[in-house]
Amino acid sequence: MSFVSELLDPERHYLDAFDCGNESLDRWLRNSADRAQRQDTGRTWVWHDGSHRVVAYYTLAAHMLDRAKTTENPGSVPSDVPATLLGKLALSQDLRGQGLGTQLLTDAVTRCARSNDLVASRYVVADAIDDAAERFYLRHRFIKIPDTARLYIRMKDITAAIASRPR
Repeated sequence: MSFVSELLDPERHYLDAFDCGNESLDRWLRNSADRAQRQDTGRTWVWHDGSHRVVAYYTLAAHMLDRAKTTENPGSVPSDVPATLLGKLALSQDLRGQGLGTQLLTDAVTRCARSNDLVASRYVVADAIDDAAERFYLRHRFIKIPDTARLYIRMKDITAAIASRPR
């Protein structure tokens, strides 16, 4: 199954039927995603099959990460490091179990890597909404920040993974 990935346009995309099984993520898409875009606090990318009915989404925003919370050797890196926040990531319940969550995450981090060519970002940071989300991010090489729901992955690890993918 193939999906179109594009920036949310509430005039074109149908949001009302979206159901990922987490009411706060469903509600955020319907009630807050457009406002975040208008306020320049987040960009939401949606998936649809051509019908414009949204079946998945993620939201990206600029962020700063305290380097002391990472496992990286500090070297000469400043204490606050630029990052990209993967603030939301949600897939419709009826699409689960098909590997599409991994494809959605790949779409999101690939977009982050492309934007890194224009605006530097050392990490992609994600907040796990629950234990299942945390396990999902850990399976995809994110590193947990102790005593938080936050995880991160280095941008250079993302770009290396993208470069090693068969074309």
